[in-house]
Order: sequence, then structure tokens, then C-alpha cells
Amino acid sequence: MTIWPDHVWPRTSAQFLKGFRLMDHLHRDVHGRALNVTIFPTPEDASTTVAELILSVVRAKPTAVLGLATGQTPRQVYAKLLNAVESGHISFARATTFNLDEYCGLAGSHADSFAAYMYRELFDKADFDQQRINLIDGAAEDETAEAARYARLLDETMIDLQLLGIGSNGHIVGG
Repeated sequence: MTIWPDHVWPRTSAQFLKGFRLMDHLHRDVHGRALNVTIFPTPEDASTTVAELILSVVRAKPTAVLGLATGQTPRQVYAKLLNAVESGHISFARATTFNLDEYCGLAGSHADSFAAYMYRELFDKADFDQQRINLIDGAAEDETAEAARYARLLDETMIDLQLLGIGSNGHIVGG
């Protein structure tokens, strides 16, 4: 089971995806605007492009708010971001992050939690300010209250860039 930031998924999805949550076969969003869909020849090419996009957003706005995802899709992206940090080309110290979900019943310290994944893959190796990392508490005693707390944080925030993945069965993944 996963805790989503809000039990009313379409409202939160709309905030994250800014109206791009439903596409027809013509690659248009729910408002009829054309989407820029790029298909890359390799995962490496896609990861490089996505990492460069994230880096350009943070360079242009050091206080950028990033929506981050877990899983296989972003792993190469995070490695490229870490290379940029280690080489002194970027700092994430003023950026803010939000993750989409977390497993119910798992503390952030549990190796299988999305929080642990984020620390293992990115946060522990980069210069993110711990006060600017926003994660759902999967071990919260009151799951509904925790989801509501996180939804309030999201309602007060404009995500500058949201990273999502596509699962092996085609579902959109944030974790």
C-alpha cells in the first residue's frame, strides 16, 4: 500500500502535472495544448537530457522546487546530478524537494522505504539542505492526517519541475 500526498488523487496530480495528467492519443493535455513528447533512443540519452533539464532549472532558479521520484527511471538521472555536484558545477543547497509517495508502515530509515532510496541515491551524496527535503512519513500513526499534512504542504507550493517515471506496465510512477 502507498500513501499518496492526498486521497483525492486528481487534485494533487493536477498540481504536480499542471493539467497534463490526461493525454489523448494526439499528445494533448486536458486543455487541448500540444505536448512536447520526445522518444529517446536509449535510457542513457533520456537520463542525460533529463539531468540537463533539472540542472538548467536549478541554475536559473537556485531555490527551485523539485518533485522527485524513485525507482529505476530516475536512478541514472540522479547519478548524473551527483556528478555535477561533485565536479562543482551545481549546488542543490537552496533547492526544495518533494517526493510523491511512501509505503504505509515503513519508517524512513527502513531500507525499502522511498525515503531511504532518496537518501541512498541522492540526498546523502549531494548538498541538499535537510530542512528543504519533504517526504511523507510512512510510519505516521495516523495515515490520513499525514496525507493531509503533506497535501497542505503541496497546496502551498508550486513545483518548478516534476520528475516522474513510467513503470514496466505503463503506469506513471512517482515512487
